[in-house]
This record gives sequence, structure tokens and C-alpha cells, in this order.
Amino acid sequence: MDDPPPDRGSEATGFIERMALIVGLLLLFALSVPLWVALRRSNELFVLRVRGGRPELVRGRIPQALFDDLADVFAGTRVDAEIRVVAEGGRPRVLLSGPQGALAQRVRNVVGRFRAAEIRAGRRAPNRAARRRVAR
Repeated sequence: MDDPPPDRGSEATGFIERMALIVGLLLLFALSVPLWVALRRSNELFVLRVRGGRPELVRGRIPQALFDDLADVFAGTRVDAEIRVVAEGGRPRVLLSGPQGALAQRVRNVVGRFRAAEIRAGRRAPNRAARRRVAR
């Protein structure tokens, strides 16, 4: 009694089904990342990057008075930070990476003086090419 030879067709079909599943999951992931980024940025008012104590508007809008006040907060420091301000209930909320303690509290106090609508009415961030021309 000889055993029948293994069926190579079912092995190939299983492999193709596994590959189709993997490709489908990768495609779903690739399509969901831009959606996640868009949802995360939907309530974002602005992102300000501070390098060596000098602030630079990366994304969004910011009133000149708020920008100047934040520049005063970081003046004389050698801090590197990223300030992300989002709207929550009509008020700005500061998400700060970098400094902690008194400096972070000063940033929250300065931003808290403005309503989200006032921040949305501010000037736009320059495009990347303009930032490169200014940096030269």
C-alpha cells in the first residue's frame, strides 16, 4: 500500500492565499496612514520648532503677537523643543516636547492668552522653499 504523492496544487494555492492576505493587509495599512495623519492634524492650530532658542513656524497659523511672545520666552536659552498647539473645546492646548518645568509653564501661559479663533486668524507658515531661502 503506497501512499499517494502529495498534492502540490494545494500547497501552491495555500501560498497564494497567504500572499494575497499579506498584500491586502499591507495595502490597508498604506491607505490608513494618510487618514490617521489627516485626523491627527485636523484640530492642530500650529507647530513651532525651537532650535537653540530660536522659534520657527513649521505648520499652521500663528498671530505675530503670539510668535513674538514665544520668542521672548525662549530668548537667551539654548533649548530645542517642539510646540504643537491643538484646539480642544475652542481653547488651545499645548503639547510640548522638550523643556519641562518653569519654561513649559511659561509657554502654556503665553498660549493660553489666545483663543483658538484668534490663532486661526494668524499668519500662515511659509512654505519650505521660502524657509530655505531665508536660512541662507
